[in-house]
Amino acid sequence: MKINKPNSQFKHLAVAASVMFALTACSSDDSPVEIEQPPAQPANNMPVVSSSAVTNVDEAVLYTYTLTATDADAGDTLVLASVTLPAWLTFDATTGVLSGTPGANDVGANSVSLSVSDGTDTVTQDFTVTVVAAPIVNTAPVFSSTALTMGNVGTTYSYTATATDVDANDTLSFSSITLPTWAMFNTNTAVLSGTPDIAGDYSVELMVSDGNDTANQVFTIAVAAENAVTVALSVFENTLLPEWAPWINDGGSTTLVTDDVEHDQAVQFNLTAPSVAGFTARDIDGAVNGMLFDASGVTNAVISFELKMIKAPNAGVVDWKLKLEAGPGSSAEVNLSTAMESHATPVLNTWQTYTFPLASLGGNLDISKIDLMMVFPNYNDAAGAEFLLDNVMIAEGSNVVTPGPTPAPSPLPGLGGDTGLVTNGDFELGNLDGWLAAGSNISTELDAEGNWIVKVIASEAQSPFIGQDRIGEGEITPGEAMTVSFDMRGSVSGDGGVVNALLLTESPAGVSKTDVLATLTPNAEWTRYTYEVTAGSDPEWGVNLKLQPACGAVAGCEVTAYFDNIKITAAGGSSGGNGAVPTPTPTPTPLPGTGGDTGLITNGDFELGNLNGWLVEGANIAAEQDAEGNWVAKLVAPEAQNPFIKQSSIGLGEITPGQALTVSFLMRGSVAGDGGVVNALLFSESSAGVSKTDALATVVPNAEWTQYTYNTTAGSATDFGLSLLLQPVCGAVQGCEVTVYFDNVTITAQ
Repeated sequence: MKINKPNSQFKHLAVAASVMFALTACSSDDSPVEIEQPPAQPANNMPVVSSSAVTNVDEAVLYTYTLTATDADAGDTLVLASVTLPAWLTFDATTGVLSGTPGANDVGANSVSLSVSDGTDTVTQDFTVTVVAAPIVNTAPVFSSTALTMGNVGTTYSYTATATDVDANDTLSFSSITLPTWAMFNTNTAVLSGTPDIAGDYSVELMVSDGNDTANQVFTIAVAAENAVTVALSVFENTLLPEWAPWINDGGSTTLVTDDVEHDQAVQFNLTAPSVAGFTARDIDGAVNGMLFDASGVTNAVISFELKMIKAPNAGVVDWKLKLEAGPGSSAEVNLSTAMESHATPVLNTWQTYTFPLASLGGNLDISKIDLMMVFPNYNDAAGAEFLLDNVMIAEGSNVVTPGPTPAPSPLPGLGGDTGLVTNGDFELGNLDGWLAAGSNISTELDAEGNWIVKVIASEAQSPFIGQDRIGEGEITPGEAMTVSFDMRGSVSGDGGVVNALLLTESPAGVSKTDVLATLTPNAEWTRYTYEVTAGSDPEWGVNLKLQPACGAVAGCEVTAYFDNIKITAAGGSSGGNGAVPTPTPTPTPLPGTGGDTGLITNGDFELGNLNGWLVEGANIAAEQDAEGNWVAKLVAPEAQNPFIKQSSIGLGEITPGQALTVSFLMRGSVAGDGGVVNALLFSESSAGVSKTDALATVVPNAEWTQYTYNTTAGSATDFGLSLLLQPVCGAVQGCEVTVYFDNVTITAQ
């Protein structure tokens, strides 16, 4: 078969011609010479892009595309480059990878141009990357204000709700879902107000919305019966009195302002430096024809006032004081937190009432010559504070129980009337004379046997107390042995309720020692509690005893406690005790080797890296590694919360009734604000319930690791073993937060 090649004849002719020219050249010197031409170069092939561009990506998601290309010319080297790129993209010319993460400003169409060159020809790949906006995730608003949960019949109630939202552009709107019939809620100002007309508990539910999500605040207002008040002295109500002038000692100004319909006019105090402030009857300080006030003839005299903080001190949350003077050298000063209403500290832009029995103020105040009444933040931290005072008065108290008939002898053991250093510790005067009663629901009453006792009720998120200070003033010496005892019975509803007993050694310089005597769950039957302690290093003002039922912010919590026969004796009082006394022994940091779980606890050293074996209740609880690589448990209790870790059935089948036990754990932590502690409780349990509760500790954690060890005994019924509860607690005190770490938790049985 012959293949026709059109160019073959041409080639043969060319060869023949060449031969002829060559022969001609050889035969004659005069003939022209034919020069051979180089062969023609083959045509170049352009590179070709072989990859398909990625043209879509979501906002905040990594984009990546790899450019690839081919070239038919085997020897060509391809060079990649970028021609047009948005700022959020980068191109690696070596690998051909185009990558980057677009932001919110890159949403939309983004032009891209890439190129491939073989050294001769260049081709481009042009395309558009469309960035799709990320969906907007809304964060719900959060109530930032603490509700005011107490009121009185006939007295104006006012609470301003506040809320925050992390979404900066959200607009918050308030509304009410459930309100008392006597109250109204202003959705523009978020003020809940009204005047209760009937005593009782009133449910409230408020709501805040950001347009997408809502948050609810649910609380109960406990309205107490109206107090019949007979005013003995009105220092300020609506108008300034020349004989009682507003006064600032050092750095600041006062002015008369109109605040709201309820309060009409009030006096505003602006403090620009460390100072005290209030009202003076002293002409030298600005009063006109001021006179000393004699309160000695006022029945059960109380001083009361309303306060609204409109700007906190520059120092933030500080203690606030009430101080009265009766001429040089005669004064009494107390914290506002000891008022009968139990307000922790003033709340911004909220009117709060403060009431103090004059007899409870202590000091060396001569109440027959009062000429100066002061209300102010802690002196050294006062700068920057701005606040209003209204309805400042001294009146006849109406909350003291009228003494009844002479009671029959008490069936309780060892009463014998008041003994030791406490005044009216058996309450047989039929009232609370000698005691400070802070909070509502505190009264004296006759029991079934005709004995006068004191009754204190703590509802949800409340902690009323009875207290007595200056006990043993001038008698107790530094380090002196003392015995504290009292009879108590009561009940607890819901979770989080206990009764605290504290003893403080005091002097003008402050508290030199605090003894946390107990954190107890009261029994239904009368029980005698006795504690051996020693006085602090400076007992110039004696000791201060506080008995306080407390309920955390747990729905349904209520503690009812009855007290009688409260006694403190010095140097050789009766012995006894309820609850082990902690013996903290600091350990070096880093922690010593745990040696694994010991005793009866499961995963007590947390080296499993988790909380397996533990019941975890509440948020902000986790196992984490510390700087030395040890696994520890971390719990954080914000305001009005009490998370805990708990282990049950410890020693199930091993613990016997009355068996000696040792409980030990390492702890460190910190407390911000007021009202934060850490509780440790041990329960002996059986099918019939709890046969014994050991309140091992109520302590404030140290910054350094500290070993806490407690020796106790099992209860009378232990067929379910033991339960151990470790719990940081913050009362409903603004700014309170407890952070605590636990490690090496063990229980061993003898």
